[in-house]
Amino acid sequence: KCIIKSGGVAVSDISISVLMPVYNSEKFLEETVQTVINQSYTNWELILVDDGSTDNSKKLCDELRKKENRIKFIDKKNTGVSDTRNVALKNAKGQYVVFVDSDDLIHKDYLKLLVNSMNKYNTDLSVCNFIERKISSTGKVDDINREFCPKEVMEMSEMKDYIMDFGNSGLLNPLWNKIYKREIIENNNITFDEKVETGEDFIFNLQYFRKTKKISFIKEMLYYYIRRNNNSITYKYIENMYEKGWEIHWLLESFLKDMGFYNEENAYVLYGNHLTGVFSAFLNLYHDHCKLTSKEKKAYIKKIISKSYVKECAANRKKDKGIIGLTSFLVRMNNTLLISAAFKGISLARKVKA
Repeated sequence: KCIIKSGGVAVSDISISVLMPVYNSEKFLEETVQTVINQSYTNWELILVDDGSTDNSKKLCDELRKKENRIKFIDKKNTGVSDTRNVALKNAKGQYVVFVDSDDLIHKDYLKLLVNSMNKYNTDLSVCNFIERKISSTGKVDDINREFCPKEVMEMSEMKDYIMDFGNSGLLNPLWNKIYKREIIENNNITFDEKVETGEDFIFNLQYFRKTKKISFIKEMLYYYIRRNNNSITYKYIENMYEKGWEIHWLLESFLKDMGFYNEENAYVLYGNHLTGVFSAFLNLYHDHCKLTSKEKKAYIKKIISKSYVKECAANRKKDKGIIGLTSFLVRMNNTLLISAAFKGISLARKVKA
């Protein structure tokens, strides 16, 4: 059950709905919301949906709503980020929709440039570049520019030659570097899958892309994706990581085939991406929170390297260097003990480096 507390903006006048799930974000929420309030484009509503926070976030949301009549606050029990985003979508009234995470920041022209790009080229989706900002526990800031802008506007049919570069640039997966048409989302019943633990944003995007005819790209860095103290999923233990990765891989491969984007070049990139996933799944076994015994870990490794598709990936990417080349070599060696020893060592080296 949700409790909705609203500001006072006339529904028909709203251009953009900014959807922000909130969960235990009291340290960062005010600064994030302030970057929305500071937007040069002013025709927006901000929907804050608190997912049963146990800190002061709920109170902060209500205080922010009272100060700004374009803010709507929805208070609900904890059900996870996918359901929280679905609740936000159901309550959105804007012609367009953007998603902002409650601990990130946006450029003052984020909304203006996204909506202008969409209107200028009459596209169904507009995508901006972003900055990935890593903040260490000591406060050291490291900015990485994430860019993909092959041209200002592109028909979806042209995407065949760019889709894998788009994916590997880091710009395809997230929600927050894009502006969507609410009409497309509602007419096609596009929602977030509440059963999925990782990759729910990517799955949402694939559903949306299937209904997209034209995309525009913006070269400006308009979003600041902030990773604090290695809080990324990269550093968490994920149960059944390989199986979850395989599900995402299968969805992408199906998407490529359905859209007519599947060809030799894209299959080659998929091989590499899958081997990177295999590497992560092996490393995940030697995370401190993994409860599997040594015997169970080796059995899990054996199960992965016995898969025909994994063997196919390894055979097709054996000339590679780095993570892909190493994983290809280890799979082709077909030696569970060797893989186990290698990833114990890699895991230890990463801990020492951290």
